[in-house]
Amino acid sequence: MKVKIGVSLIFLGWLLSVSVFALDAGWVDHFEGKSDYYLIKRGNETVSVNFFTVLQVGDSIVVNKQQHTIFLGLRGGTQFVRVTSENSPFKVNDSHQVPTELDTLWTWTKQYLHEWQKLTQSVGLSEILPVSKKPTLPLLLNEKESAVLVAGQRPLYLQWYGGKPPYQVHIQQRRHIMLSETSILPTIQIEAITFDANKSYSVKVVDVNGFVGRGGFEIANEMPFEPKTSAANWPDNFRRTLQATWLAMQENGKWIFEAYQQIAHLTDYQPAQLLKQALPYLQGLNVRGIRG
Repeated sequence: MKVKIGVSLIFLGWLLSVSVFALDAGWVDHFEGKSDYYLIKRGNETVSVNFFTVLQVGDSIVVNKQQHTIFLGLRGGTQFVRVTSENSPFKVNDSHQVPTELDTLWTWTKQYLHEWQKLTQSVGLSEILPVSKKPTLPLLLNEKESAVLVAGQRPLYLQWYGGKPPYQVHIQQRRHIMLSETSILPTIQIEAITFDANKSYSVKVVDVNGFVGRGGFEIANEMPFEPKTSAANWPDNFRRTLQATWLAMQENGKWIFEAYQQIAHLTDYQPAQLLKQALPYLQGLNVRGIRG
């Protein structure tokens, strides 16, 4: 009898674990306005609405403000749903559950949805930006590993803090100045430049008072690749954001600069912009590289 009870309890535990996993449906992809405009009702509880919150079968998504919209990725990201005040409350039902054939991909996806939340929520920009007379390039502080960019012809996105505008931005390869531009903001998108593999480049930012900030990076032939995402039928903005989250965590943070480049242009996708804001200031992940 004791053996039967023990086996029954183990079997019951297994069923519970399977059922808990099977409850997953997808995530909150993005929304308009404030998170307070929406609610997730889960049984007798109310779950806070945040970007990339994991949704479960049985959840009800409520839109509290007219003319606002929340977008959901369901069935493990194979179905995207737009919820407004007109179809609110929206019930996540059994048809929205993560399909069994996507179990492996979903396990990875769910992990990096959580990693994105940790990266973006753990960085309080207003608290960690120091007062600086000279420009400082946090993406290129170069404290642990060499900052790395992938070879090819491509635009370059940079940001810094400190100093006073306008700024002169110079890109150099050895002593050769490849490009010089002026910016009134502490951020710039530079036209496409050809970066050659196995070479290093330096960046110099000079403010109106002549204070100089420096940084640099090396060029690699290719970047790490996560094959799971290539087979996923996801919107490009979500794919790039999750890949950038994964990439930033590889090899002791040396790929943070490349991760930043992957999402910097996604100005209309809030999760990408939040990650963009966070990446330069990740404590313990800042990378080490070439000083120009």
